[in-house]
Amino acid sequence: MNFALSARLFAVLLCLCWVLTAADPVRAAEPPVRAQTVAETPLGVGALVLGILGYTGWPGEPRPLNLCLSRGSADAVAIQLQFEQARPGRNWTLRSIEPDAPLPDSCDAVYLDGWQAAPLRQALRTLATRPVLSIGRGPEFCSDGGLFCLENSPTGLRFEANLDAIGRSGLRVNPLVLRLVRPRPMVNS
Repeated sequence: MNFALSARLFAVLLCLCWVLTAADPVRAAEPPVRAQTVAETPLGVGALVLGILGYTGWPGEPRPLNLCLSRGSADAVAIQLQFEQARPGRNWTLRSIEPDAPLPDSCDAVYLDGWQAAPLRQALRTLATRPVLSIGRGPEFCSDGGLFCLENSPTGLRFEANLDAIGRSGLRVNPLVLRLVRPRPMVNS
């Protein structure tokens, strides 16, 4: 399936979701929320990050890409092991970065964990319109502009996609990324 067809399918699915939720009178009375997809997966964090990267396309000619991982993140070792074992099809370089420090311009994807709130928000603001895939922990990560948010749940790993931020980033995230998850009903809190 080529990218143009995938993009059209994604747009049609988004429109269909909007129409279905707009037609619901109960939902119409609720305050608007940002566009998101929430689901759970039995995958570990390393496999999930690798899967998300595999369903993402960067603009321009194919080239080696850099994944920047927060040094000291509890998940960094799992992500590194997954990369060593899986050998992703695209050429990736893993790079450690210091939490709370300015992000290097060479990062094509970032896994931000263990950051203080203010430096994290600043980093996400600088990435807002750049083609950099941002993955982090906790629902506030997506609220602050991150693309994918991970959170542990009793049945595995909870995963949220911030569709607004993905749309602004210039990245092409294939809607088949949802194959990584086991859908669950969204609960308002």
